[in-house]
Amino acid sequence: MGYIDYKEYNSVGEMLAYNADNRKAGKNRARGSERTNDIEWSGTRNINEAIELATNGWHDRPNVKGLSKQITSSTTAQINVASTYNDVCGSYVDVGAFVEGVPENMVQFAEVEAPRIVRIGVNLSSDCSQGKNTFKLRGAITLAIVDKLAEAGYGCELFVYTVSDIYGRGYHSEKLVIKQADQHLDQDALTFWCCHPSALRRLMFANWETEEDQNKYGLDGGYGKPKSLAEAPKCTQEKMQADINVDTVPSSVKDAVSYYNGLVDQINEL
Repeated sequence: MGYIDYKEYNSVGEMLAYNADNRKAGKNRARGSERTNDIEWSGTRNINEAIELATNGWHDRPNVKGLSKQITSSTTAQINVASTYNDVCGSYVDVGAFVEGVPENMVQFAEVEAPRIVRIGVNLSSDCSQGKNTFKLRGAITLAIVDKLAEAGYGCELFVYTVSDIYGRGYHSEKLVIKQADQHLDQDALTFWCCHPSALRRLMFANWETEEDQNKYGLDGGYGKPKSLAEAPKCTQEKMQADINVDTVPSSVKDAVSYYNGLVDQINEL
């Protein structure tokens, strides 16, 4: 199996600071992340533009919210709701009770010591042939699952990750948390990290380029072969701690709905 490298960042700020410090120190050898002639592939004109999007938000983002609603409206799959009861006030209306004139027509979540936390990992690793427009549905699936978990009364930690087989010499993996369980969901952040090609092809690649031993990572010939989490070393899987794994680049809404249904089934089995 060779060497096993793993890095983890608890916030976007932490990852960008690590990268900036090491780039300033002149450790970069390969410069794939800084190319300026491949905007169609990388999605931005340069790495500074990618850092700007990651820092201040992707305000011209695609309508991932609309796509996520399209996915959920195309299926009857539901996440099992956390323990609830009816009361005169609550989180949302029980329409049936309201229509019947029942005073306790609001649904309230039962008091528990802590909300159930579901950890969702999104695999950014993708083949170099994937075009920038193929990532939107991956983000839509992720947003749809996060929204459904919130409606069902669950907390959610969201992270993105990469797994690469470095041409048989070893594995390199990175994990970046973009939403802690107690944080509000930032749709700009979710859309950028799940949908924008620069998340992988500029920012994640830039992290690899800070490594001293460029031959070890095969950066003279690329950035390795993208792998699923199931193909990663066991120790890497254990460090990732993903309850649910979004590892797809669907080609159609139909494919996205099918994948979403499978994730709902997995959540209900947790």
